Amino acid sequence: HIKAKKIGWHYIWRGSHVGGGIAAIIGMTQHLFKNWWAKHDVSGERWFNWYFAWLDKEARPKTGFWQRAFWNMVYRKPTMIDMAGAVHFYWIYEAMDSPLPYPEKIIESTLPLQKQTGLYKKHPFCIDLDGNFCIIRAYLQLPTNKQLVYKNAVYQSAERNFEGTVNYLTKHPLEEIYTDSHGLPGALAALTECAKLPNFKYADMIKDWQHPLDKVMWL
Repeated sequence: HIKAKKIGWHYIWRGSHVGGGIAAIIGMTQHLFKNWWAKHDVSGERWFNWYFAWLDKEARPKTGFWQRAFWNMVYRKPTMIDMAGAVHFYWIYEAMDSPLPYPEKIIESTLPLQKQTGLYKKHPFCIDLDGNFCIIRAYLQLPTNKQLVYKNAVYQSAERNFEGTVNYLTKHPLEEIYTDSHGLPGALAALTECAKLPNFKYADMIKDWQHPLDKVMWL
């Protein structure tokens, strides 16, 4: 389990697939609960009230991330692993219209993780969706007066990621970048996430694209 990084909160990028994935299953099937359990009081709403209350309590106020690993006792600076794990919970928050915990801190924790290229790793893939989602959805939940504080940084981040992704994908053969079917859809989803920002600079380039998280709670 340790070699495979299946250690829950101690490697949250992997562990959050359980904490977020199960919630997505419940969220996307709760409309069927009355048919499945007609004689029982099974409530998806009640479960999510508990779920978000617990997550809100456990999120770290200084970062907005869930830093519950053993090594966080000595190192608490936000990392790429923290962010990539947290976003799997933020997807559920957004789908259920629940306020994100500490949205300003989420922005402040994520922005420094972006590289000068505009990407979050060497080449674009799902981590770019994660970073864009953290920054953009947290920004959109802020009141107008607080959005003004972060607007320039948020829009510049999204534009840099969009440009970095498009430039990389147009300059390198896809078969040299990706060895699986996961990375490219993640990179393209990252572009659609940028267009969630009002009046985004490159929105017209992808105006007919569909954002997968508008349809589902999990990718």
